[in-house]
Amino acid sequence: AWEQQGFAAGFAAALATPAYRLGALSPQGLPQAEAAAAAFRQGAIYYCGLCNPIDPPYLDYPLIVPITADGSDLAAGFSELASAAVRTVYLPDPALADAALPLAAENGMQLVGPRLADPALASAWLASVRADPASVLRDEWPNLLNGILAGSRPMRLRIADANPDSLTAGKLAFFAEFQTSLETGLISTATE
Repeated sequence: AWEQQGFAAGFAAALATPAYRLGALSPQGLPQAEAAAAAFRQGAIYYCGLCNPIDPPYLDYPLIVPITADGSDLAAGFSELASAAVRTVYLPDPALADAALPLAAENGMQLVGPRLADPALASAWLASVRADPASVLRDEWPNLLNGILAGSRPMRLRIADANPDSLTAGKLAFFAEFQTSLETGLISTATE
């Protein structure tokens, strides 16, 4: 689920961000978060190819900046991304969202991650991309009531708290098509 969330967040960020100036803050020592950050890069590249900006700085976007698991160097990570003209930042660890959102707003960036921390700073939030186990259960409930066990089901994702200025209705519809392909296995999130 972490890889799918990261991949989908990368696709959504590339879809919404001009010139594909994307970055991720990757908490080190948290294997799931590191995998999600790598998948974010792959999801962005899936959408934008080489993600080459037309104006300087000419860097290999999306950038991934390692930070400590406790987020003590979060401000330094944002500073590094700001100096590279990054406009949208992915933060896979929801525990750091409260501290990250004000830093994103301060640096004129948008954040994408599992949850919106402070609705007052929603203008600095691109979207929440998270697992949606309730939808799988809702679809399978009639079968379960009849004693039919369907085996494992792929986890669905949900995009919420989308910033309507960046993710318009048309972009969200395009994302929904991508999401269906991702959930049915037509798109691989492989990062190696």
